[in-house]
Amino acid sequence: MSDAKVSLADVRNLYKQGYSDVEIMSEFNFTKAVFKDVCSASPAFQKVVGQGRVDAEAYWMKAGRE
Repeated sequence: MSDAKVSLADVRNLYKQGYSDVEIMSEFNFTKAVFKDVCSASPAFQKVVGQGRVDAEAYWMKAGRE
């Protein structure tokens, strides 16, 4: 697993800025396998990712209207 400390608030903030899952993984030096494992092991992280995906999509939809 990555040595990066992951703050759920930081993850949520990045999604709110339109970051994708892959960009989140890169930010925290996670492989796709590690990201999947963290989602499986942490319900709190899984919840942030689920809501974050909605937030990121909303960010880009709003940006497209501007």
